[in-house]
Amino acid sequence: MNSKTHGFSLIEVLVVTAIIGVMAVVSIQIGRSVIQRTSSVSAINTFVSDVSSIKQSAAKENRYFAIMFNADGVSYKIQRQTNIADFTTWTDISTVKPLEGKEFFDKTIVAGAWKGFAINPIGMVYNLPVAIGAAPASQSLNFRLPGRNPGTYEFSKNILIYSNGGIKID
Repeated sequence: MNSKTHGFSLIEVLVVTAIIGVMAVVSIQIGRSVIQRTSSVSAINTFVSDVSSIKQSAAKENRYFAIMFNADGVSYKIQRQTNIADFTTWTDISTVKPLEGKEFFDKTIVAGAWKGFAINPIGMVYNLPVAIGAAPASQSLNFRLPGRNPGTYEFSKNILIYSNGGIKID
């Protein structure tokens, strides 16, 4: 008598389950990588948009606007020059946290004398802060943003803001 069995053996089921498990783990890792890359690109786009916005505001209001980096490395403030003749008093407009609480820029840059930059009504970039009563000096600024892993600068992005207001990201 010829009896046929229907179904799968235990080994076949285990092999298929193992293959599905490996594919799931690989898919999750790829998904995480895509999410991290997307959030980094979004944060950089937010920053570039903010720079562009303050350029327009500076031209419209005929006064300096600034981006001041907070010492935490997580956020920066957008500020408006309070008095046109004074480069030392600024009014906060907003605080931006591009990566929702994760480190956005290398916080060692604000440990020294450099705290941020201002843009004048014609789009020129100036280092901040300046000495009381002194006009800021136009200059190009270069700083880096963290890479994929928070706290590290592996695969980091450098942002160069030219003295004429142009931005280069590499």
